Amino acid sequence: MSLVTPFGMSRRHFMGHLASAAATIPAMNFISHVKANAAEVRKKQKACILMWMSGGPPSIDIWDLKPESKNGGEFKPINTKGNLQISEHMPKTAAVMDNLSVIRAMSTREADHGRGRYYMHTAFVPNPTVVHPAFGSVVSYEAKRTNLEIPSFISIGGGGSSPGYMG
Repeated sequence: MSLVTPFGMSRRHFMGHLASAAATIPAMNFISHVKANAAEVRKKQKACILMWMSGGPPSIDIWDLKPESKNGGEFKPINTKGNLQISEHMPKTAAVMDNLSVIRAMSTREADHGRGRYYMHTAFVPNPTVVHPAFGSVVSYEAKRTNLEIPSFISIGGGGSSPGYMG
């Protein structure tokens, strides 16, 4: 499988690899993909915002409504500018949904939430002797975007979001 695309890295392509890397593909494939596309990311001024909402609203009430299911939440779905439906309480997000990706099927074999979060943020099973870099740190390091008015990677709330051994 080739991880380099002839047209650079689109948002959906990146998010697909992010989800795959966290679930099954070794982190080195992700890093090599970022390295291969770093120049294109800088040139096109691409960015990625990962909203990791630990303890936030349930997915079934925001992103993955199931209106026809007995397990569905109480909120109604609305159409988005993209090709999916989200909660009626997010009309402004619905208007820009064609610029966003929702990953609904991430899982880990880790039984502990903290270990699972670390795995999802780094693509590595936690190891007490090594602190692995988070995806944002890797992308920030490899893309080397110097023309930003804000830091290239910000983590609020922590939990596996550090530069790790990259310093």
